[in-house]
Amino acid sequence: MSNKVLNGAKLRCDKGSTTSNLNVLSQQLVKIEGKLVATEMDFNIGVNILPFGVCSLTQKSCVPSTTKWVKTHNTHLINTQSVLLSESVCSCTIGGTIKPVHTNYNGFVSHKT
Repeated sequence: MSNKVLNGAKLRCDKGSTTSNLNVLSQQLVKIEGKLVATEMDFNIGVNILPFGVCSLTQKSCVPSTTKWVKTHNTHLINTQSVLLSESVCSCTIGGTIKPVHTNYNGFVSHKT
């Protein structure tokens, strides 16, 4: 079952040495469990996605150069933006693949937005 990705989700780049947290800044309207729901536009490095330690390809700080998220939920949109899901991926032009390893969703849906 796919879960929506929420602010503070843990991300991993398959070429990085550590995980990173996702900072949701693409929207301020929709929350689950009091946390903002991530969208396809939350892909900016240093803003939404922080470095992943050391890159195994460059042996330098893993600061990816990202493309927009894919495998998103495009049926339910927030401000015309697709929602990130547990299977969503974001490519790094250096060669890595970024994906959520923990969505920060605990299974309790809040009906407040």
